[in-house]
Amino acid sequence: MSAAEHLHTEPARVLLMHGSFDTLRDQAGAAYSTTTLADIEAMAREPARVEKRLAACVIFSTYVGHDGRTHQVQAERGQYVALPGDIDQGDPHIADVDAAIVAVYGDVRRLIYSTGSAKPSGRKWRYIIPLAEPVPGSIYADVQLAAFDLMAAHGITCDAALSRPGQVAYLPNVPADRRDSDGVPLFYDHWIKGTDLFSVSGSAIEARMIEMQRAEQEARE
Repeated sequence: MSAAEHLHTEPARVLLMHGSFDTLRDQAGAAYSTTTLADIEAMAREPARVEKRLAACVIFSTYVGHDGRTHQVQAERGQYVALPGDIDQGDPHIADVDAAIVAVYGDVRRLIYSTGSAKPSGRKWRYIIPLAEPVPGSIYADVQLAAFDLMAAHGITCDAALSRPGQVAYLPNVPADRRDSDGVPLFYDHWIKGTDLFSVSGSAIEARMIEMQRAEQEARE
């Protein structure tokens, strides 16, 4: 299935927050708002313009219960429909980020966008890789760490925090103080490329994950 078919005919909904302090942890029975990958792609074309404390952020899991921001709960109950990455060091060009993604994940559907704090001389990026089939929370951290290890081998350092099941990823946003008097971002860029959805099964990431798990097991023994 192509990305267009997947995003628009089977819109999996993921946990959405408005700011990192948005929480329902004490409201048993409540559920978080949701958004879709198609909505996020549309947002990349027209980023929000709010201050960071109110900026939209997501966990790419379909489990949206009141305790959905808890790492352990998502590890047990989460089903992840995309793999995010956060690049906040090295000042890479977007083309270099894209080349590393293609080398690691393949020429798959991918969204890359600059972060709200990015500058022309200090470029920072996030990327999102939609999945052909969900990754369960029980292996999400291992998958992410393997992916980030391979990205590093191709010159792009990703923040390991996004390997944690309950870690939020901020969506496209350029605050007002990073726009000119006409509201145009002082710096913003994004790419949406590829059609085929990524599958962990049979990938270089799965192979690297198995290697890392085996090495960890041997170290324990």
